[in-house]
Amino acid sequence: METTLGNFYLQIQFSSLTAVVWIADNSVWRLIECSPDSEWPPMNTWRRGTWRTGDNGMARCYALGSGSDAPSANNQTQVEVFRLSQLEFPPDIGSNQGFWVKQFFVSALWADSKGIQKGIVKTSPGHLTMPTHGSWMPFITGPVTTAVAQRLKAFQEELTKLAVQIGLDIAALVDPTGLCSVPASAFALRNGDYLGSALNLLGVIPLFGKAASAAKAASVTGRLAFLTKEITFLQKWLEVSVATGRRLRQTAQIENALKVEIHGTTKAARVAKAAGEGSGLLKNAGWILKIHNAENLGLLPEELQALRRLAADGYYFVVRSCNKARVEWLRAARQNGWGMIGKPVWMKIKSLKGVKFDGLVGFRVADKEFRTTVKDLREVTEVPGSLDLGWLAARGMSKQDVKVFRLQRGFNVPHIEDSEMMLSHYFIDTGDAYVIVDRFGKPYVPDIDIVTIQRAIGPGRFGPAGYNIGPSQPITAFKTADDAQFTAYWNSAFHGVSYPKGYQPFGWHGGRGGSAAFMGKAGKNFDPAMDVRSLGWNPEKPAEDLIVALKGVDNLGDTVGYVTGWDKLGMFQKANEGMGEWRFKI
Repeated sequence: METTLGNFYLQIQFSSLTAVVWIADNSVWRLIECSPDSEWPPMNTWRRGTWRTGDNGMARCYALGSGSDAPSANNQTQVEVFRLSQLEFPPDIGSNQGFWVKQFFVSALWADSKGIQKGIVKTSPGHLTMPTHGSWMPFITGPVTTAVAQRLKAFQEELTKLAVQIGLDIAALVDPTGLCSVPASAFALRNGDYLGSALNLLGVIPLFGKAASAAKAASVTGRLAFLTKEITFLQKWLEVSVATGRRLRQTAQIENALKVEIHGTTKAARVAKAAGEGSGLLKNAGWILKIHNAENLGLLPEELQALRRLAADGYYFVVRSCNKARVEWLRAARQNGWGMIGKPVWMKIKSLKGVKFDGLVGFRVADKEFRTTVKDLREVTEVPGSLDLGWLAARGMSKQDVKVFRLQRGFNVPHIEDSEMMLSHYFIDTGDAYVIVDRFGKPYVPDIDIVTIQRAIGPGRFGPAGYNIGPSQPITAFKTADDAQFTAYWNSAFHGVSYPKGYQPFGWHGGRGGSAAFMGKAGKNFDPAMDVRSLGWNPEKPAEDLIVALKGVDNLGDTVGYVTGWDKLGMFQKANEGMGEWRFKI
C-alpha cells in the first residue's frame, strides 16, 4: 500500500459507551464524540492528550497537561486515561482475526471512579491475564478511504487478470440481473461508492466457476477464495464505517469522512445488494423472534453484541439460553472483583434454582441423589486464607456464616465425570444447598452451550456443522469435538465482553461445530434419539429457548433472535434447504 496513514479515527466500544477518537503518529490524540457523553471522564484534560508505546506494544494514552504538571516539550503528563492494543500506523487493513478484537482498557483512575475491574488477575494456576474493558477498531475516513480505494482497484485488476488466465472475457462476466460486473464495480469506485464497488465484485466472483470449465476454474480457486475473504472483509468494514459516519454526520470535527449519502446508491450497487441479500432472505414464519431483553435469556447485552458480530461475519451460531441469575452473578462478580468459573465439560451438575444462591452450581442439602456425597463430606475446621468466599456477600453472608467441607479420596459425586477433580474442590454449606467452588473459592457459573455453528458458503447456503469455522491455521488437527484450541478460538471472539476474572463463556459444551458436529452423515439406520444423547446434553427440554445469530432472516429486523423450543428451530432449518440436514428428534 502506497498511502501513508499518519492519523486516523477509531471507534471504541465499551459495555457502557461508544466513542470516537482521533489519533496521530506524532503522539497526540483527542476525543471526538462519546455516547452517552457522561460515561467519559468529564475533565477537559482527559479528552485530549498524548500517547506513547509501553509494555507489550500497548499504546498508553495520557491526559493533556499544563505547564506545572507537564514540563516536557510535548506537554505530556503521566496521568493515564486509557490504553489501546495493536496500534499501528498505518492500521492493518486485512481480514485477520485480530482486526476485530483490538483491546481497549480504561486507566486505574477511571476504573476506580466507575467501579470497573482492573489490573492483572490470576484466572487459573500459573496463568495471569488482564481483563479487557472493551474493543476498538479504525473506521474508514480521510487517508484510510484512499487506502481502501487502492485495495478495491487492485482487486478489480486481479479479477481481470484471472479471467484472462482462464480464457474468460471480463466484460461478459455479468450476473443474471445484467448489472453486477467488474466494470460496474469500477464505475461505483470512480463515483465514490466504495460499498457498491465491493458488492459488485462479490457478485462477480461466483461467475468464474459457472463460465469456465472445472479444470480451468480449479486453477484459480485459491486466489478467488482469498479475494472473496478480503472483499467480504472490506464490505463489512465499509458497512460499519458508513454506520459510524451516519451517526456522526453532524460532527464538524470529522475530516474527510465517508460521504454516507452515496454509499450503496449507484444502480449497480442496489442490484448487487438485492441479489446478495434480498432474494436470499431465509424463510421465517414466526419461528425466530426478536430479542427485547437479553437478560431474560441469561445473556449479557455485550454477549448479544458479540453474537451480532459473528452473524455479520457469516456464521449461523445457535446457543442455549441460560438461567437469568447468570447475568446477575457475572455483573456482581465483575463489579466486586470476585472470581467466577464457567462450568466445564466434565461437570454435568445443573445450576441451582429456588435456593438462596440461585444460579451457582451445586446441589440442594435435601437432594436424595447426593445423599451419599453428603455423608462422605468432611468439615474443614481450619479454612485456608487462600479460600476467597467474597461472593457470599451477594446474599448478605460471609465466611463466618457457612460451613466448609471437602471430599476424601475415593468418593464420587453424581454427574461428575472426573471424580479426581473433586478432591481439590470445596463444598460450601449455605443452609439450603452446597455450592461447589474450586481451591481458591471461585464458584461455577453456567457457560454458554453451543447447539451448532455453521459458516455461510453462499447466499442462503451454509456449510456443514464444524466445516471451516475454527482457526484458519490450527496448531493441531481437530480430532475431538471438545478441542481446547477450538474452545480458546471462540472464547477470543467474546474478548470485548467484561467478564469477571477467570470466567470464559465457552467451557467446551457443544464442542467443535456444536452438537451437530458429533455426528457424521446420517445413514438409513441413523437414530437421533440415541446419537444426540451421547453428547452428555441434548434436547431433553423441548421447550427451552435457543438464541440464534444469523444474517438475512426474514421478518426479524435483527441478526440475533431466539426460538421457543428445538421444534421451532427444526421448522426453521427444514424450511431453508441451505441450512443443512436437521437431525434432532423432539
